[in-house]
Amino acid sequence: MISSNLFLSETITVLILLFFFLIILIFLKPFKFHTKRKISTALLKFSYLAYLLFLFSIIYKFIFYKNLTMFDENGNMVSVYSTIMLVFLLIGFVLPNIGIIIRRKIKNREPYNIFLTFINVFFILYLSGLYLFSKWMIKFVDAI
Repeated sequence: MISSNLFLSETITVLILLFFFLIILIFLKPFKFHTKRKISTALLKFSYLAYLLFLFSIIYKFIFYKNLTMFDENGNMVSVYSTIMLVFLLIGFVLPNIGIIIRRKIKNREPYNIFLTFINVFFILYLSGLYLFSKWMIKFVDAI
């Protein structure tokens, strides 16, 4: 029964993350480009959507798995390096989202779009490195 509850909670989590992604997709309108800034707008929108896919996969991993690279068995931070990784992760949660929200308030948008694209790509690389090179262990071992 516990494993079916785990499967149900994983399914609900994935459906909620997909729902958020679809809402953001509708709000962002990725195939509607500015007439003067087509390339920078396209790069920004698609890099942000790719960033969201990596972010949602990391959120899923942190909900259902323990990151043994950052935390020990008791949930304590392993080292100062783990604290730095966690701070970058928290900045990665906030910075691209704020950047995409305030982009319409910026007057000279083309350099801003390119700069924010580089920030998105940086956090895509960081999140993929965190995803691939961390040691993960399922949290609910007794559920299996």
